[in-house]
Amino acid sequence: MLESQGTSARTSAGDIAFAHVRLFGPLSITVGDVVLGPREFGGIKPKQILEILLLERGRTVSKDRLANWVWGESLPRNVTATLETYVSNIRAAFGRDRIGHRLVVTERDAYRIEPSLCEIDLDVFDRTLATRHASPALAATLESALAIARGEVLEDEPWSEWAEVPRERYRRETMRARLDLAELLLAERDFGAAALHAELGMATEALDERAVRLTMVARYAMGRQGEALDAYRRCRGVLAKEIGLEPTAETKALETAILRQEPVENLLPAGTRAGTPTRPSRGARSSLELHLGPGGDPAEVAELALAGALALAHVGGGETAVVRLLEDAARLLEALEGGADRERALADLRGLIARGRRLDSGEV
Repeated sequence: MLESQGTSARTSAGDIAFAHVRLFGPLSITVGDVVLGPREFGGIKPKQILEILLLERGRTVSKDRLANWVWGESLPRNVTATLETYVSNIRAAFGRDRIGHRLVVTERDAYRIEPSLCEIDLDVFDRTLATRHASPALAATLESALAIARGEVLEDEPWSEWAEVPRERYRRETMRARLDLAELLLAERDFGAAALHAELGMATEALDERAVRLTMVARYAMGRQGEALDAYRRCRGVLAKEIGLEPTAETKALETAILRQEPVENLLPAGTRAGTPTRPSRGARSSLELHLGPGGDPAEVAELALAGALALAHVGGGETAVVRLLEDAARLLEALEGGADRERALADLRGLIARGRRLDSGEV
């Protein structure tokens, strides 16, 4: 959030100010050392106008279209004057250096964002994924894209029709990238990390059977047959309740194979069975007390915390809360592996496990 009004928006090097825009999650714009949050633009309507212009990525948006999206049929008495006032508020929020005036450009009966003055995280996400097939480090590319896509697009505008199409598009793209990564991790025999991403997919979209199958295989490969079968039963229950259908033949066949205890190698997704492990599996042990002790492996501790946070199917909802728990645990895992203070990070993981248990019991 912006701490002091009128703070300079120039970069520390004195260059022309440049805005870094986040649309994943709530709106956030960073210019130099100034961060503008969603409450910094003079109210909900000015913020929405800015968000619409940012989503259009430099394309001109007429005042009539803006008015229709922001007010619908409940137009103010003087629409043009109101729009001009709100745009003035947006520009003023950027401070004395007038980047707001250069960033939000007035055209004839219209406005647009000047793309040369900003970088939008949606574009960075798109560019990152566009390199996936040419990248020799595909898993790292997917991980980089997913690190950008934290939260729903403009999650503080859940009911705005103008945000629905981009939100759904990036939800699909993020889901596909996450499940592609889960498959790659299965190929690398990093079953714990594969389970993490597959289960995040399940928490985001409980009806996605690809996510269910990847979760089943990852858990089975970790020696957790019961958890693999639980994932199938949860999927079957949600499908029956929500749309009155059974799982697909492919998902049913996987359940049968797990019940028969077929070799893990036979159950890996096509194209991953000949893969060679490039990182160690995180194992199949399940004692939190063992791993939270002084000799515990941080990666295994974090993986167990992730599993403990997966209470979605048990409480019949709470998707947002579960996804947040999982993302928090993933962040803590990164901190642990990056050399962060171990005791503090493990204490945070214990808190995550407790929150997951409360979700599991229906207390939250």
